[in-house]
Amino acid sequence: MKTLKNYAFVLVTMMAMLCFSSCEDDEERGFDISGMYGKTWWGDMGFGDRRGEPLYSYIEFISGASSDHGVGTEERRYQYDDAYYNTFKFDWEIQDGWSYLYYSDGDRLIIKYPSVSHNRFYGTAEDGFEIELEWVDGRSVKKLDKK
Repeated sequence: MKTLKNYAFVLVTMMAMLCFSSCEDDEERGFDISGMYGKTWWGDMGFGDRRGEPLYSYIEFISGASSDHGVGTEERRYQYDDAYYNTFKFDWEIQDGWSYLYYSDGDRLIIKYPSVSHNRFYGTAEDGFEIELEWVDGRSVKKLDKK
């Protein structure tokens, strides 16, 4: 009888662990990406200019009233000489684990399952491009190197 009670206790404990564990929700993902007061990330998001020259991005996410949505800016620069290309404003939201960026010029970018780990932002763009951005102390790594 004691053995049966032990098995029952283990079964109930395991059920409780399964019920109370969950994947990261949209607000947690949004907070990881935007922080309390906004975060700026740097890296290659797969963009190029009209001639196909590669660009990298400084992209800032600022959360709104809830951390699963907000606004942001993306400054694109040439990879080979850091020359300025353009700045874009966007609204962003996270729904069902995916990040949606709605640019003011009408473009949209979907990042599948964005995640943050050790000051790096990872995700996969809808075209399959693997995004990896860096962040250090609220300033991008590239800008720290330029000083």
